[in-house]
Amino acid sequence: MTNPDERLRELQEAARVGERWAAATAELRAAFLQEDAWQPLQLLAELLADLTGAALVAVLRPAEQGAVRLATVRGDDLARQLEGVVLPTFHQVSRQLLATARGGFTQTTIHTFTGDSLTFGTGFTLRVAGPDGSDIGVLLARRLRDRDFTDDEILRSERLISDANDAKELTRARNDRHRLALFEERSRIARDLHDHVIQRLFATGMQLQLVGAQTQDAQVTERLNEQIDALDEAIAEIRTAIFALHDPEDDQTALRDRIVDVVAEYRTLLPAAPRMVFRGPVDHEIGAALASEISAVVRECLSNVVRHARAREVAVRVSVHEGQVIVRVVDDGTGVDPARRRRSGMHNLQVRAGTRGGFFTLTPRPGGGTIAEWRVPLDDQGPDAAGPDAAGPDAAGPDAVGREHP
Repeated sequence: MTNPDERLRELQEAARVGERWAAATAELRAAFLQEDAWQPLQLLAELLADLTGAALVAVLRPAEQGAVRLATVRGDDLARQLEGVVLPTFHQVSRQLLATARGGFTQTTIHTFTGDSLTFGTGFTLRVAGPDGSDIGVLLARRLRDRDFTDDEILRSERLISDANDAKELTRARNDRHRLALFEERSRIARDLHDHVIQRLFATGMQLQLVGAQTQDAQVTERLNEQIDALDEAIAEIRTAIFALHDPEDDQTALRDRIVDVVAEYRTLLPAAPRMVFRGPVDHEIGAALASEISAVVRECLSNVVRHARAREVAVRVSVHEGQVIVRVVDDGTGVDPARRRRSGMHNLQVRAGTRGGFFTLTPRPGGGTIAEWRVPLDDQGPDAAGPDAAGPDAAGPDAVGREHP
């Protein structure tokens, strides 16, 4: 008959064990609710090593041709030598991980980077979903001649991993809802800007043009034209903001981002930051290859402005119009030097345009300065380019009402 004191101690120990596993579950759930994708799996290995007393706990990631990598290793000092080791497809652990159910073994040997062999006694593998959705695993093993894992330890380990998977799915669903809400809010703002603000500015510009056509005072006409130009720039900048609101956040090949980066390179070399204007669906219809070409064109043009123009103001305009991509870099500098037409930089711009069936021109700007224009057809660019339905809310909107100026 069991001694009551011993039974009480057993119950107390079981309660302490249960509390430790419950605390580990709460800690792991909290970790999976954070943004860091792999850190919770490292915590999982540490918790299992502490809770089960395993000599080896390893997070296994898929490697080439069905092999697995011991990406994160916790346990005793000898076991930590195995971090980063790749187990080939024929290895027992790799085979167990490929099985549909929990895999167990009585003994397994793993070779270190130095060629030494570490042999473990009883162990098992469990499946866990990685942050990228792929199946990975967790390996637990005892030292030789150590006691076997109990059914309770294996069951609790399975539950801990199951809770981790649930927390990961909850985090993914929460992030998806957040991104959807953010996209809907951006779409609402973009619609309001297009349907209300741009339309009112466009109507105001039209009214000013009518007034200018009716007046006989040259000074008044000039002032009106300046305001029309200002409205033109405002409309273009708002349209740029609208397309930015619709851009996917993870698109690293977007032309707009490339141009912003190029302009930032020359910001300190010019008296004032170049103005940037984007018209039409530049990010939706210009793929990565052409975007790279255009960013090189803008860089070459700005380089020439810095070296030769002595300009105070510079404007970079990129537009998609009637099946063409038009890049204009306008400055108010010293104007076109005939000798510059023969420079290698200008020749490179002509060659870039010619290979794509377009052309490059360098012409004087009315009032002083230079207009560099690079124009090429917007041909089919394969999977990088979007179809006409991706043009965005301002594709069918009114054209701007002003004229070119820096």
